[in-house]
Amino acid sequence: LLGRNQEQLDTIAADAKVRGANEVHTTQLDVNQFETHAATLNTVFETLQTIDIVLMAHGTLPDQPACEQDVHLTMTELSTNGISTVSLLTLLANQFEKQQQGTIAVITMSQATEVVNLLQPDLTKAQAADIVRGIEEAQAVTTAWFGPFSP
Repeated sequence: LLGRNQEQLDTIAADAKVRGANEVHTTQLDVNQFETHAATLNTVFETLQTIDIVLMAHGTLPDQPACEQDVHLTMTELSTNGISTVSLLTLLANQFEKQQQGTIAVITMSQATEVVNLLQPDLTKAQAADIVRGIEEAQAVTTAWFGPFSP
């Protein structure tokens, strides 16, 4: 598990073990520190040897009006929601190519909003966005992969 908050990663790791995970490894990662991506992923691949599945689920729901007024905020949001994803996916795809196997799944925050809208069609767009923000705030994992689970 990779994420920003080690305490939350530890909580998620403990939960995964209770649910049957044989092993769970955690590492902190700030997705906007691009210079750490390669070293972090190299450590993960060295530790696990082979990774079958990567689930990438990170991002923010930017305040659109604020972004329209502040180019710095806009660039930060683009970095977090777009460029960091491209950086990590490029490194992961190259490793999967070397392994000759692997699956990558990406959940974006806009997809999360659509899911909320499908499940609760009577909500306004703002209400759905508030729910997704709550999910995002609780979400510790920016990129996650899991070792084998016992049957």
